[in-house]
Amino acid sequence: MITIVPAIDIFEGKCVRLTQGMYTQKKIYNENPLEVAKLFEDNGFKRLHLVDLEGAKNSKVVNHRVLQSIASKTNLIIDFGGGFKSIARAVILFEQMLGVFEIRLESEIGFNFARNVRMRFNAA
Repeated sequence: MITIVPAIDIFEGKCVRLTQGMYTQKKIYNENPLEVAKLFEDNGFKRLHLVDLEGAKNSKVVNHRVLQSIASKTNLIIDFGGGFKSIARAVILFEQMLGVFEIRLESEIGFNFARNVRMRFNAA
């Protein structure tokens, strides 16, 4: 079975697409990420991949309000990435922001960090 997971990339609280990964060249697709998430949910999707582009760039979660809004106002299973490189930040995502069921660990953080997060949350 194939699972299709729609994605929303967030920059400055808006849905964007970067051109060739360049932050200076972005196109805004929608000003309201919650509206887009609800549209996905209304069309039968159960999961959402949400990426905090500013968080990835700055190594800290920036668009947490967008994440909280989508998590609290939809029933989507959220796979979140961008902006955390410590177990403490992972704890915040799992324990304080309801709706986050998966996180994407950036490759440069290394195997030991990924293993420690997995052990902390008894995750697969």
